[in-house]
Amino acid sequence: SRVDPNTPAAQAGLQAGDIIVKMDNTDLKSLDDLAGVLSRHKAGDQVSVNVVARNGQQRQVSLTFGRAPQQN
Repeated sequence: SRVDPNTPAAQAGLQAGDIIVKMDNTDLKSLDDLAGVLSRHKAGDQVSVNVVARNGQQRQVSLTFGRAPQQN
């Protein structure tokens, strides 16, 4: 629903409304699928991400994981 600025997603060109359909060669059918892929990676890991963009075009981007923001 949103992509925060200065995040790896924003740096990869993802925008609100894009749908991630594949990450790290894993088809994503649910948030659980996405959580499973995310749990296998750490900051600095690079993955390929297949996206259906807001305009309906499919594209592939490379994303490098960053560190989660600190909670106060």
